[in-house]
This record gives sequence, C-alpha cells and structure tokens, in this order.
Amino acid sequence: MSSDESKTSLQDQLARPFEATEVKWKAQVVRGNRALSVAYVDARVVMDRLDAVFGVGGWQDAYAELPATKSVVCKLRVKIGQDWVEKSDVGSQSDQPDEGDRMKSAFSDALKRAAVHFGVGRYLYRLPQQWVDYDPQTRQLTATPKLPSWAVPGKADDKDRPSAPTLTREQWLAVKAWLTNLHVSQRAFLDHLGVQRPGLIPAARFDEVLRLAQQPRKEWLLAGAPPPADRPKLDAQGDPRLREPLPDEPLGEKGAAPLERRLLERGEDYADAVLRVLGLRDLTQMPHGWKPGVDELLRRHRTAAELLSWQRDALGGDSINDLPEHERDRAFRRSYQAPAGAAQ
Repeated sequence: MSSDESKTSLQDQLARPFEATEVKWKAQVVRGNRALSVAYVDARVVMDRLDAVFGVGGWQDAYAELPATKSVVCKLRVKIGQDWVEKSDVGSQSDQPDEGDRMKSAFSDALKRAAVHFGVGRYLYRLPQQWVDYDPQTRQLTATPKLPSWAVPGKADDKDRPSAPTLTREQWLAVKAWLTNLHVSQRAFLDHLGVQRPGLIPAARFDEVLRLAQQPRKEWLLAGAPPPADRPKLDAQGDPRLREPLPDEPLGEKGAAPLERRLLERGEDYADAVLRVLGLRDLTQMPHGWKPGVDELLRRHRTAAELLSWQRDALGGDSINDLPEHERDRAFRRSYQAPAGAAQ
C-alpha cells in the first residue's frame, strides 16, 4: 500500500461515523416546546476510536487547567508511522451542580475537541439542523432526531457523505426562494448540480448555485411555468438574503464570522467563555435577536474571568440559552447595568 493510500485509509478510519446508538442529543436553542437539537458523543466513545485506529499505545493525552476560566486544554498526540503528531483544543465546564462533575466534563470536552482536529466526530458538526419536541419542565428532548443515512455506518456509500462544509439552511432557503419564484424543478436543479439533496452541496459553491437559481435553464422549468416577462419580481419578502432576519433565526456561518473574529482577537479562552455564557456549541446557532445584548455584554466584560463571574452572579450559573425567552431580555439588561469592566 502506498503512503497516499495509507493516509487515506487512516483518515477514513478516524472520520467513520459512530454507531447510531453511540450518538446522543441535547437541546441547543429552545423555543417554547421546541428545541434545536445538537448531536454529541461521550469521551469514552472517542477513546475507543483512538484505540481502534492507533492501538492502546499509539496515542497519548495530556491536560492543563486554565484557572482564570476554569477551562481545560487537552494536548492529544497520535503516532503515525514513526512520527508523533499533536493537536490541542480547549474544553469548557458543563452546568452540572457538582463542581467535581463540572471539571470532569471540561476534561472530556477538551479531549473530544482535540480529537475533532484528527477527524474524529467532525461529521457531527455537518449534520442538518433539526427542531424536535422539547419539555421545558425537565429540560429534555421528548423526540429523538433522525440521523441522515450518510451518518450511519453501512447505510450509505462514502460518496454520499459530505467531506467539506455544505450549504447552511439559510443559504439553501435563499436558493430555494428563487427556484420557487421562477417555477424551477428542484429535482432538475439538483440533478444538474450532481447531488441527491441540498445537504450535499458544498458551501464553497454557494455563489455559483445562487446565480444558477437566478438564471435557470429552460429545461429546468416546471410544466406550465409562465414566461419570464410574466413572472413576479422576487423582493425582500421572498429572498431571505434580502430581508431583515427574524429575531429567532440563527446567524449562520456568514453572520457569525465577524463575531467569531472579534472574539478570537481577545483569545481562545475568551471565545470559549462567551460560548459557555450563551450556552451554545458555536456562534452559527446564535439567534439574530441576541446580537444587541451580546454586543453590550462584550463591551462591558473584556476578559474571560469577567464574563464567567457575571454569569455566576447575574445568571446564577445558568447560560442565556437556559433561561425562558421572557427572561433573556432582562438578563441582557443586567449586563447593560454592570459597571464597565467590572465583575458583578
């Protein structure tokens, strides 16, 4: 086997989806009795994958605590051939009541995040968004989200599995708005792109795909479609990219990028603290309606320690996402009233 083939085989082994029974779900964004679900796996599942691919003696992990943020850095080393390759990432504490359990969760989170750099579980970040039933009293999902076939071992060929970021929901809605307005067959459109479903369209092709939707070929039109001159003009109401986003719509990759850059300028610890305070896995899922409150929160608390101290004192240790919708505005207003730079 050549070195290139060996490398590809190793990447496939690391990136292989977990068994459906090993994937768990939790609520990320809550709206009444509905919640946006996110998938995750236990750290032990990641350890099993590392054992299976590299052998028990073929990987090493080391940890360092960050007292200012109570986060943990994991340095994960794996042996590839004769070389040791190291990746690292930061894990944050959970919201469990016991301090020991919170610290354990930070170690587990750090390991899982470091393993993602090697491809382990990275596909979980590419799963389609799913809103499911949610019980506000127990704070638990009451329905189990479904995994797409490409995310279940043995259910689909590798060609069906996204190997790079794909279109976000907001991007596809923008494309779909043009297809609907111009009476274009979605099946004919997707066939031209060479994919079976929108979730397989690479994000890098978004501009090209949008242009095709705006200027479709005649053979893609549905039977009985009106001539171009008789079609209504697509306005801001029809195209999500042209109208103001609704307060509960997620930022998406494009909307989150400026905020992510702003946080990383203050350091990874600060960015991690912001996600913990908000109760989000990543900023792409932050609702647009939170932006004014978050901007003010970041203006007044410029270090990770200040943010986490404010969370403890103003929110009682909860995250913004843990709060009922009617209490979130009040929580952000408490951030407005805090002395600049002070830890309340």
